[in-house]
Amino acid sequence: MTLPLIIVLAVIQGVTEFLPVSSSGHLVAYNELLSSKDLSGDMMVTFIIAAHIGTLLAVLAVYRREVFSLFGADRRLIGPLFVATIPAVVIGLLVKQLEVADDLMNPILVGSMLIVTGLVLWFGDKHREKGTSEFQAVDELASQVSIKQSLVIGFCQAIAILPGISRSGMTIIGGTRIGLGRTDAARFSFLMAIPVIIGAGILEGIDVFGRQNGETPPSALINMHLLLISIAVSGFVGFFALRWLVRWIERGRLSIFSYWCIPLGVLLIVLN
Repeated sequence: MTLPLIIVLAVIQGVTEFLPVSSSGHLVAYNELLSSKDLSGDMMVTFIIAAHIGTLLAVLAVYRREVFSLFGADRRLIGPLFVATIPAVVIGLLVKQLEVADDLMNPILVGSMLIVTGLVLWFGDKHREKGTSEFQAVDELASQVSIKQSLVIGFCQAIAILPGISRSGMTIIGGTRIGLGRTDAARFSFLMAIPVIIGAGILEGIDVFGRQNGETPPSALINMHLLLISIAVSGFVGFFALRWLVRWIERGRLSIFSYWCIPLGVLLIVLN
């Protein structure tokens, strides 16, 4: 992988990880439509791990106060966040055990899931209630998010294991449909992404380093300095993308992103 390619992919990851358009879907779309399909296998996995470290740092930076408060006086949100993480862990381990991750990267499937994401954004955000955009303190949010609601949002996150399904889109829309304000649903969504990103990165990292012990050819690996660049670029871009999305959620509609997801999904299906 070359430096320009790393930078382009890191920018794509940084922007699409938080916007409700599916980062994995966009990486597949880039690989299919623009890149001569030279990003595959272990290189793809290694890059995704590095890029997710960058976007994880972006979440920690934007929500640093909320994260610190979780380990201080406002611990009540840890329970709902833990429950919300369970479905994604179960489904993720199942996908890993069945070894079907590569099959899920099929462009036709990804295109179909991008269309599903667009439809969810369009219909799910159409009738949002007014006056629900104010952030609440973490402890107040914890008192509003029940275990049942956490589980529902967690299942929304688990569905997003399918490439092309937006994790942020599904969880924010899911949260608003069960009674949370949009900015509260967004904050809960991105806080519960932290353990999922960490867990997925650890599992994939173990696999990659295991394959590097003799099974993976050197051409399939990415130089460490390129990985550090991908972390820095995806984190930098992701920070501003997340900050922008938080402000957009307070005033705009998520349904506007359906105008991007649906045509892109149709294009992927038609060309494959």
